[in-house]
Amino acid sequence: MLTAAHCVHMQDARGNWVDLDPKDISVMLGSNIIAAGKGEVIAVKGVFRHPDYVGTGFDFDIALLKLAPPPGCRIRLFRFQTQPLAMNWLSRGW
Repeated sequence: MLTAAHCVHMQDARGNWVDLDPKDISVMLGSNIIAAGKGEVIAVKGVFRHPDYVGTGFDFDIALLKLAPPPGCRIRLFRFQTQPLAMNWLSRGW
């Protein structure tokens, strides 16, 4: 899952910039309402921040989250063609 690096890389209590532990992150899919019974909460297995991102700037502010789907979770994978397709994409988040 694509996210911003500043969402997973922040200062700890000593002022050091560190990545969040994947065990401390979860992702909710299927809803934009944060409430019990809405969407599906999935654990994060890995955090992959752009290596050139620094917490004090905005350049390279991108990261990937590797999800650890629970049994029965349906994830659709897409194959991308070399030629662009006329498609609309929507991504939401905080």
